[in-house]
Amino acid sequence: MSSTPALSAQLDLIEWAKAHGSLWAQWFARTYSVPGVDWRSFESLLGMLNQAETVFVSAEMCDLIEKAIEDMPDVPLQPDNMMWTDAFVYFERPIRHPVPFVSGDDGIRETRA
Repeated sequence: MSSTPALSAQLDLIEWAKAHGSLWAQWFARTYSVPGVDWRSFESLLGMLNQAETVFVSAEMCDLIEKAIEDMPDVPLQPDNMMWTDAFVYFERPIRHPVPFVSGDDGIRETRA
C-alpha cells in the first residue's frame, strides 16, 4: 500500500488551485457551506489544502467500507464522526454507494424514495 497517488493528487490539486485562483474559490463558496469555515477567502482554502493531512484509502479498505454500508444503521453523518478535521482523502477506487444523492448534495444527506 502506498500513499504516493494521494500525495500526487493533493499536490496536483494545489497547483491547479493556484492557477485558477479566484474562480475556484467562487465555485467552492457556492458549492459547499461548512459552519465556522470562511470559504470566501481563497487564501484560507488554499491554506487548508496545503495543511491538510493526506489520507490514502486503499482498494481493500474501499471493499471493507462497501461491505459495512450494507449493515450500517441509517444515521446522518455528523462532524464529530470524522477522524480528521482537515484532511485530503484519496480513495484508490470509487466506492459504490447504494443510495443516490441529490444533485449538488454535499454527500451527507441521503435522498429517500
